[in-house]
Amino acid sequence: MKRLGVYITLFGVAAIALPYFDRQLYILSWIDNWGDVISWIIKISLIVVGTVIFFSNKFKGKAVKLDLPENDTNS
Repeated sequence: MKRLGVYITLFGVAAIALPYFDRQLYILSWIDNWGDVISWIIKISLIVVGTVIFFSNKFKGKAVKLDLPENDTNS
């Protein structure tokens, strides 16, 4: 899952950066057909979703152990 998150994030960054160099990823060319605002939302969403997928795998499975004081009911 970590690798998937990296790929999605890289696609989002490439979708934002490459048009400044007069280039575009062919697989993401449909994004610009929706208009400027929607295309920016989709590109930023790709970065956010990829980052969330990358970091959600990092924290999965770590248990937190709480050391609570024992109640002394005899006093």
